Amino acid sequence: MAERRRVIGSILKAIGTLLILPGVLLLAYQVVIWLRDGVWIAFSIQETINIIFGEVAWLNDTRSMGKIHAYIVWFLSIFPISFLLIMIGVWLSGRGNRMR
Repeated sequence: MAERRRVIGSILKAIGTLLILPGVLLLAYQVVIWLRDGVWIAFSIQETINIIFGEVAWLNDTRSMGKIHAYIVWFLSIFPISFLLIMIGVWLSGRGNRMR
């Protein structure tokens, strides 16, 4: 049981590290562009979803679920993907360390 727990902890830590890396690299890219051009390029979760999956019908359907839909779309449109990747990566790494 202890060995299995250690292996799962190591896997979680590795996944967390793999999520932190692109988050930090994306943030560094944004900072470099901002320093060079003076313009901040924001990459929101919604933009990332649209780039990866194309136009998601549910995100564009304003009649869906009323106010909850509006709040979810608002959150996805303002929350940066780099911050989300770093947060999830740190959380997974922490959980992995606790399990080891």
